[in-house]
Amino acid sequence: MMQESLQAFLRAHRWDEAVTRSFPADWSMRSYARLEKKSGSTCILMLMPPGREFVHFQRTAKVLQACGLKAPDIYAASDNDGYMLLEDYGENNCGRMVNEGQNAEKFLEHAIDVLIHINQNVCASSLVDYPEYGVDYFVEQLQEFGKHYVPHATGKEWDQGEKNDFLTMMRALLSSLLQQPKTLMLRDFMLDNLMWLDDRPAAFHLGILDFELAGVSVAEYDLVSLLEVSRRNYPDTLIKKAKEKFYNAVALPSCFSVLSLQRHLRVLGVLARLSSNPLYAAKAASMGRIETHVRKILLAEECAPLRNFFKTSFPHWAEK
Repeated sequence: MMQESLQAFLRAHRWDEAVTRSFPADWSMRSYARLEKKSGSTCILMLMPPGREFVHFQRTAKVLQACGLKAPDIYAASDNDGYMLLEDYGENNCGRMVNEGQNAEKFLEHAIDVLIHINQNVCASSLVDYPEYGVDYFVEQLQEFGKHYVPHATGKEWDQGEKNDFLTMMRALLSSLLQQPKTLMLRDFMLDNLMWLDDRPAAFHLGILDFELAGVSVAEYDLVSLLEVSRRNYPDTLIKKAKEKFYNAVALPSCFSVLSLQRHLRVLGVLARLSSNPLYAAKAASMGRIETHVRKILLAEECAPLRNFFKTSFPHWAEK
């Protein structure tokens, strides 16, 4: 049964008689539903816990729109309740279209254009009160790897000394490579959070979703999110082409491999934590594929200091 406060919110904005179709849950605390009136008008109802992230979503939508990108128009919002009515982008989710067999190259090319546009048009100094994602943040995220993945993979708690050595090495790698200009980082920038809008005017034909965690950081993090998403593998030739396009437009010293390693180790921690929940069984099953990818990342020159450490700490990886 719909909460009385939600009914009142929809009534106040004349959506209370609309037909509601809920969307499957994702990894987050958000939930979505499409509302459709008898006239055929539609919008998206987003529910999420009220608080900083809810307000931050609205603020970031304005930042994206101000620099010429397509964030959804916000028709109404209740900051106290966590209810929001958003523009309906339609059904063409880029990630789903790739899963259904469409070539990812077109979508990735346009997504790279979005990242280049952000880097060239959004000044970090203009992002007042945005969280800064720096070395401390990236290292702290790795706690989940030690707390959940290590016991899951080895059957025992991680030795504290070994854990400290690992975090120290990761901090050193990140500290030496994150000395880059900062920009707007959307954090979950991937094809699954982009909608294809070829039938309406939109910059690069893409509508952007899920940016309530946006902050200030290096541009490459979103590049890693886009090209090394844990749910699918893109051909190496396609990744190389996308990276070349990005780096030709954005001249930066690369920390791609280190950020990729950090991201995938964090994801392994998350998946290990969720593995006991039947609702996430399909996602947890991808851990083996991610382990294989981490071994590949460790071959990169900038990750060399960690190779022997992982070989010693996780000998079962070498056996696969």
